Amino acid sequence: MVFHKNKLSVLVLLFVLLSFGSLAQPFAGAMIIQGEKRVPLGDEQSIKLKREPFTLRFHSPRYSEDAGNALQLAAFEDKGLPDKARVGMAVSRVPYLAPGSGMAADADTGYSEMILNPEGHHYLYYFDERDHRAALAGQQGDWLTLDWSVNALLIAGKRKTLKESGVHTLYLVLFFDANHNQRIDAGELNKVTLTFD
Repeated sequence: MVFHKNKLSVLVLLFVLLSFGSLAQPFAGAMIIQGEKRVPLGDEQSIKLKREPFTLRFHSPRYSEDAGNALQLAAFEDKGLPDKARVGMAVSRVPYLAPGSGMAADADTGYSEMILNPEGHHYLYYFDERDHRAALAGQQGDWLTLDWSVNALLIAGKRKTLKESGVHTLYLVLFFDANHNQRIDAGELNKVTLTFD
């Protein structure tokens, strides 16, 4: 009987550790997809892409008003802006991630383009078929696999395809407040540079 209780305790401890490990690693399994190319996201990574549509795939629990599970993504051409977000900072100190800096999305289609804005971010989530800003690609337990497809850019209020834009490099800051403490903790921030051929 004692062995059985110890075995159960070890299983419970393992479950707790794995659960918190998932929360601390919101970018595990995240990737950029373009055609057949799949590039896992690493920290401070540079990715070369063609001037064609691409998809950001990431994982998140289902959105709710209480939990606010959403990926905040800011995009710019200025390579100095990603440095404004650092581990240990309060989100309120980062202009493009601060409360109130989330950019409005179309109620029916979400974000139809990636908006380049030094003072705002995309707020990507999935609640249900009617309320989402990223498409549901799969589900494993409580975690959803979400896709956000980027077909065009919005630059200074003008929509341009990736080919038309002339943009050579984009700097992305991705933030997922896994513990909802309004601070950037280790594992919650990812910076990616996209370079287009």
